[in-house]
Amino acid sequence: MLGDFYNWLLTQLQTDGVIYCLVTSRYFLWFIGLMAVYVLIKIALRSAKKTILCLLDNESGKVFIKKSVLKETIREACESLGMQSRPRIDIFCKSKKINIKISFNIPSDQKLPEVSTRLQKHLHIVLADDIGIKNIDKIDIVITGINRSNIPDIEDIEKT
Repeated sequence: MLGDFYNWLLTQLQTDGVIYCLVTSRYFLWFIGLMAVYVLIKIALRSAKKTILCLLDNESGKVFIKKSVLKETIREACESLGMQSRPRIDIFCKSKKINIKISFNIPSDQKLPEVSTRLQKHLHIVLADDIGIKNIDKIDIVITGINRSNIPDIEDIEKT
């Protein structure tokens, strides 16, 4: 059956160009245009849906928070710890748990384990205790560079 259709299609293409007429007809072009609009709307709605996180779901209803509010809260918490560089924050949900990934430059005079542990504990306190977000899974820290502005010059080291 499929072979018969394939043979028919080849003969139609070779003889009178029915497929060419179908593709160039205005109804087909309208259909393709409407399908493209539908797909774009679905993509826009899906991306808009991802900007809001569901924090709490109880019998009274659901509680949502925008990712931008959560990111601003995390930035303020980072600034309160004395972080000079602006962190890059990614927030995503995985099986109803919130995962946070923070990327920033570390000052050269600070140790990585101390900074990461202090930041993770501080963020857990700010998010869980102050705001009430209980479904935090992980807070990942990514060091993207080292600020070398605090490194003393070689001349200063030789003087001591």
